[in-house]
Amino acid sequence: MYLYNFCMPKLGVPKYHTNVTNSSLPFREIKEMLAVRLAVIDEYNGNLVVVANVHVEPWPNDLVHHTKMMETHYKVGIDKPYSEFGEIDLPVPTLDGLTKLGETEGSYLQWPKELVLFDNEVMSFIIIHKTGP
Repeated sequence: MYLYNFCMPKLGVPKYHTNVTNSSLPFREIKEMLAVRLAVIDEYNGNLVVVANVHVEPWPNDLVHHTKMMETHYKVGIDKPYSEFGEIDLPVPTLDGLTKLGETEGSYLQWPKELVLFDNEVMSFIIIHKTGP
């Protein structure tokens, strides 16, 4: 009798990142607070996945958590990070010790401009994650 050990591949936990390779997009001039969404990149298929409802604010020579604003990022206020994405690493960890998206509700962060989605943009290629029916 022969025994075969067949292993099914494990799909594992989806992996996401905020490492943007193309930073050639121009900044949209922010004159007032606007509601937007934050996205990350799905490492498996390259799709953008929405992970939080936030607002973007003007940032003239501003600091965020004692860190100078990067030219390729927007200053965003975290209104509602989606709980399923709480363990995603922040693109710019704060000097206050915040490193995960789930820790940031009510805080201000820097987020890559390519991953800040304005409501009036065409979002046909975006996956908006919703819980429940």
